[in-house]
Amino acid sequence: MEDVREASSEMHSSEKIIGRWLKAGGNRPRVVLQTKVTTNFTKQHIREAIDASLARLQTDWIDLYLFHSFDTNTPLDEGMEALTRAVEQGKIRVAGCSNFSAVQLRDSLAISSRRGLQRLEEVQPPYSLVERGIEADLIPLCEQEQIGIVSYSPLGAGFLSGKYERRSVPKGSRFDVIPGHADIYFTDQKFAIVERLRQKSAETGHSMVRLAMGWVLKKQGITSVLIGTSRASHLENAIEALEMDFPDEWMREMDGWGAGAARDE
Repeated sequence: MEDVREASSEMHSSEKIIGRWLKAGGNRPRVVLQTKVTTNFTKQHIREAIDASLARLQTDWIDLYLFHSFDTNTPLDEGMEALTRAVEQGKIRVAGCSNFSAVQLRDSLAISSRRGLQRLEEVQPPYSLVERGIEADLIPLCEQEQIGIVSYSPLGAGFLSGKYERRSVPKGSRFDVIPGHADIYFTDQKFAIVERLRQKSAETGHSMVRLAMGWVLKKQGITSVLIGTSRASHLENAIEALEMDFPDEWMREMDGWGAGAARDE
């Protein structure tokens, strides 16, 4: 199935698709819905954004509602007041954030404590064998404060599939659609990790994708992992990675590959 969000200019297509499914008879109580406000965390914009998402999703509540990234133009207090009000109104059940640094998340917790506002209970950072910046401070903070970590991009935007070379980006691939990914992943050290993953795949008989995804899924401190799928096989790979036997010695070995590979937060 084509990824409409990247292949067209349609906005909010995921919410619209889910909303149509829910209206057609999807079992809402068994579904956990999560969505985000992208920019501008003023009270008015957050209120309007939540109401617009509820309309597109054709539901009365959102289970998890997140700041997409840190807004340097709006005081964090104001955004958190807006999310607190939405929780009180029953429009959202849990507030969270994505792409916050440990310092930014810690600041939000201080505001919540000082002002009695809704706490951010979940954070979504990128995390993979080649993107490990959260290990130094964000994971310890979340463990201490009992905040869930739902990481994304366990394959490094497909980099860990092994299909990329420095001078060869397959047409239609994510790095072709979003060339900026190359600035993040195309380094000697990260290509070296891909080669070690390729060797581990040959040694174990498991695909590079399943090994890379399995490593994140088994990682202590990670609550859950967001899986991007454009075809059924992607979902099957994720399920098999979750269920596969992943010995501790594999974890220790693969942990050692990423020394120094993390990007600064």
